Amino acid sequence: DSVEHSNDDRMRYGGYQVAIVGTVEEWEKSFIIKRVVFEAFDCYLALFYIAFYRFDVVALRNELVGLFTGDELRRLGVEVVLPLLTMLFQRKRTTYKMTAEKKASKEKPVELSPAVLDASLGEYEAFDDYLEMVVQFGYITLFASAFPLCSGISIVFVLVETMADSIKMLYIYRRPRVRRASGIGVWYSVMYFMVIASILTNCFILGFSSEQLMQWMPNMFKHEDGDQQFKMGYGRYVVGMVFTLEHILILLALAIEFLIPSCPSSVTTAIARRKYLA
Repeated sequence: DSVEHSNDDRMRYGGYQVAIVGTVEEWEKSFIIKRVVFEAFDCYLALFYIAFYRFDVVALRNELVGLFTGDELRRLGVEVVLPLLTMLFQRKRTTYKMTAEKKASKEKPVELSPAVLDASLGEYEAFDDYLEMVVQFGYITLFASAFPLCSGISIVFVLVETMADSIKMLYIYRRPRVRRASGIGVWYSVMYFMVIASILTNCFILGFSSEQLMQWMPNMFKHEDGDQQFKMGYGRYVVGMVFTLEHILILLALAIEFLIPSCPSSVTTAIARRKYLA
């Protein structure tokens, strides 16, 4: 049965206040946003602390390498290797059990059909794969100026994960049901927000956490106790340049989005013509 309640309705369950949303789609959007916020805190909080509290870009780069590489290897082992071994063990146990039952009843042993074997597999859920890609996208974009090589390494991991996902789809999970969709839904909004946030984080890393700006404009900085400091009276100029660069990049991103349509005009015309003829 569909749930037909307003967003203001509330229910008590297990001591927690849970909002009842109107449709399954609204619930999925709410759930995705909450999980992404939780994962962002879990994955990026230490990196933000190092980047914008300690202002140590070298430690940030080392931490980013460790988290990014370790997370990719962990996902490969937990989501592919262990489920594959578990699936092989369960399949052998099922085959052995049915063969033993056939022998006990003195019937001729038969091989299990693919339908019977597939019925014992788990159901595929795309949410975890989407979440992994979004977290990886955050590693690449939010801290690109601290570790530019991260995007290149991610290409290798994406290729490996593509092969791993194909193994999951073929041998570990049942064939997923086909659902028509015009896009990736709320995941697009999440990634769009990350792109805008990455402009801010990379400009701040450039101006405050790293020594890149000091190499370009050494007359505005000085070294004290092995750390870079603004010279007297130059701090406001550095802050002004960082925020000016940030505004220029945001305006450039908005201009690109406005001037370059997501759907080519030829495709839009073809879709309109098909609807008209139908």
